[in-house]
Amino acid sequence: MLFLLTAFALESKCKSTKNISYGKKNVPTCPGKGVSLQRLWAIVVRMKRYIYIILGLLAVGLGALGVVVPGLPTTPFLLLASWLFYRSSPWLQQWLLRSWLGKYIRGYQRRGGMTATQKAGAVGVMVAMVLLSTFVFIPEGSVARIIVPVAGAVGALTVVLFVPNAKNDDI
Repeated sequence: MLFLLTAFALESKCKSTKNISYGKKNVPTCPGKGVSLQRLWAIVVRMKRYIYIILGLLAVGLGALGVVVPGLPTTPFLLLASWLFYRSSPWLQQWLLRSWLGKYIRGYQRRGGMTATQKAGAVGVMVAMVLLSTFVFIPEGSVARIIVPVAGAVGALTVVLFVPNAKNDDI
């Protein structure tokens, strides 16, 4: 997004642009206007890799926290981290798969989804935590008493409707 805005700003000041090939992309350049769009594209590509690594590490942290915090999912954060590492650093992806957190990803991949028992457990824990949060920890009259149950319902429906069912319950 930042690249597109910057490219638009540079291109709008340029009287004549020409496209040059940069890797697999054709990138417009603006001769004589300082930073070329080609150079900007190279910076964005490098930055994207580091942003993916940072987001992947954040997702690993949230997934690890989800192991001990009831109601915070583990597997979705670890799947996100695995995807981000796949796009940015194969070494980090292999590290994640070999780590103690990798068992969650390997199990999901091996079965092709979650078993009905796992889904029921996940939804049960979510409902319990939402109810506990709503009626014990959130003060009466707070807007959070509406937001938390709605977010919990969206999360539960997401698990039930969009997380694939495992191929075999016995694995």
